[in-house]
Amino acid sequence: EDIISGQGAWKYRYRPVELPEQVDGKVQDGHGLVLDSTTGDFYYTFNPTSNDTQVLVRFSHGRPAQLLGDLLLSQGTPHGLRLEGSFLYHANNMQRVTKTTLDGTVVWSTDLSDFE
Repeated sequence: EDIISGQGAWKYRYRPVELPEQVDGKVQDGHGLVLDSTTGDFYYTFNPTSNDTQVLVRFSHGRPAQLLGDLLLSQGTPHGLRLEGSFLYHANNMQRVTKTTLDGTVVWSTDLSDFE
Protein backbone atom coordinates (compact mmCIF):
# COMPACT_ATOMS: atom_id res chain seq x y z
CA GLU A 1 0.00 0.00 0.00
CA ASP A 2 1.30 3.46 -0.92
CA ILE A 3 2.22 5.88 1.86
CA ILE A 4 1.58 9.59 1.23
CA SER A 5 3.33 12.23 3.32
CA GLY A 6 3.98 15.96 3.19
CA GLN A 7 1.56 18.83 2.87
CA GLY A 8 0.42 21.48 0.42
CA ALA A 9 2.44 21.51 -2.78
CA TRP A 10 5.05 19.21 -1.20
CA LYS A 11 3.49 15.76 -1.11
CA TYR A 12 5.41 12.55 -1.60
CA ARG A 13 4.29 9.04 -2.37
CA TYR A 14 6.24 6.05 -1.10
CA ARG A 15 5.53 2.83 -2.97
CA PRO A 16 6.99 -0.16 -1.19
CA VAL A 17 8.73 -2.38 -3.72
CA GLU A 18 10.99 -5.35 -3.51
CA LEU A 19 14.50 -5.27 -4.91
CA PRO A 20 15.56 -8.23 -7.04
CA GLU A 21 16.97 -11.14 -5.02
CA GLN A 22 20.36 -10.65 -6.69
CA VAL A 23 20.96 -7.45 -4.68
CA ASP A 24 20.15 -8.89 -1.27
CA GLY A 25 23.04 -7.95 1.02
CA LYS A 26 24.88 -6.08 -1.76
CA VAL A 27 23.43 -2.58 -1.23
CA GLN A 28 25.25 -0.11 1.02
CA ASP A 29 23.16 2.95 0.14
CA GLY A 30 21.30 4.51 -2.75
CA HIS A 31 22.59 7.38 -4.87
CA GLY A 32 20.78 7.99 -8.15
CA LEU A 33 17.04 8.12 -8.77
CA VAL A 34 15.25 9.31 -11.91
CA LEU A 35 11.70 9.03 -13.22
CA ASP A 36 10.85 8.45 -16.87
CA SER A 37 7.69 10.55 -17.09
CA THR A 38 6.76 9.00 -20.45
CA THR A 39 6.54 5.44 -19.08
CA GLY A 40 6.24 5.90 -15.32
CA ASP A 41 9.35 3.73 -14.84
CA PHE A 42 11.98 4.87 -12.44
CA TYR A 43 15.65 3.99 -12.30
CA TYR A 44 17.80 3.72 -9.22
CA THR A 45 21.51 3.16 -8.65
CA PHE A 46 23.15 2.08 -5.43
CA ASN A 47 26.59 1.83 -3.87
CA PRO A 48 27.40 -1.91 -3.93
CA THR A 49 29.45 -3.90 -1.44
CA SER A 50 31.61 -5.19 -4.34
CA ASN A 51 32.43 -4.27 -7.95
CA ASP A 52 30.93 -7.47 -9.36
CA THR A 53 27.32 -6.36 -8.91
CA GLN A 54 24.92 -4.79 -11.37
CA VAL A 55 23.88 -1.47 -9.79
CA LEU A 56 21.11 -0.17 -12.07
CA VAL A 57 17.59 -1.12 -11.03
CA ARG A 58 14.46 -0.40 -13.11
CA PHE A 59 11.07 -0.28 -11.45
CA SER A 60 8.10 -0.60 -13.81
CA HIS A 61 4.65 -0.26 -12.28
CA GLY A 62 3.06 -3.65 -11.78
CA ARG A 63 6.18 -5.64 -12.67
CA PRO A 64 9.05 -6.96 -10.56
CA ALA A 65 12.10 -4.71 -10.29
CA GLN A 66 14.86 -5.55 -12.77
CA LEU A 67 18.59 -5.48 -12.15
CA LEU A 68 20.30 -4.09 -15.27
CA GLY A 69 23.55 -2.78 -16.62
CA ASP A 70 27.19 -3.50 -17.16
CA LEU A 71 29.52 -4.20 -14.23
CA LEU A 72 31.45 -1.07 -15.29
CA LEU A 73 28.70 0.93 -13.56
CA SER A 74 29.61 -0.56 -10.16
CA GLN A 75 33.22 0.65 -10.25
CA GLY A 76 33.81 3.64 -8.01
CA THR A 77 30.80 4.84 -6.08
CA PRO A 78 27.76 5.39 -8.33
CA HIS A 79 26.75 8.91 -7.48
CA GLY A 80 24.68 10.74 -10.07
CA LEU A 81 22.03 9.60 -12.52
CA ARG A 82 20.27 11.64 -15.21
CA LEU A 83 17.69 10.67 -17.80
CA GLU A 84 17.75 12.41 -21.19
CA GLY A 85 15.36 10.97 -23.76
CA SER A 86 16.11 7.27 -24.10
CA PHE A 87 19.51 7.41 -22.39
CA LEU A 88 20.83 7.43 -18.84
CA TYR A 89 23.97 9.30 -17.81
CA HIS A 90 25.81 7.87 -14.80
CA ALA A 91 28.50 9.64 -12.78
CA ASN A 92 30.68 8.11 -10.10
CA ASN A 93 33.24 9.23 -7.55
CA MET A 94 36.11 7.99 -9.75
CA GLN A 95 35.32 10.92 -12.08
CA ARG A 96 33.83 8.65 -14.73
CA VAL A 97 30.74 9.49 -16.78
CA THR A 98 28.96 6.71 -18.64
CA LYS A 99 26.07 6.89 -21.10
CA THR A 100 23.77 3.86 -21.29
CA THR A 101 20.54 2.85 -22.94
CA LEU A 102 17.57 2.35 -20.63
CA ASP A 103 18.41 -1.35 -20.35
CA GLY A 104 21.90 -0.49 -19.06
CA THR A 105 23.87 -1.19 -22.24
CA VAL A 106 26.96 1.05 -22.29
CA VAL A 107 27.04 3.48 -25.25
CA TRP A 108 30.22 5.24 -24.13
CA SER A 109 32.23 5.90 -21.00
CA THR A 110 34.88 8.49 -20.28
CA ASP A 111 37.35 9.19 -17.50
CA LEU A 112 37.34 12.87 -16.51
CA SER A 113 40.06 12.67 -13.85
CA ASP A 114 42.44 14.75 -16.02
CA PHE A 115 39.79 17.34 -16.91
CA GLU A 116 40.49 20.82 -15.57
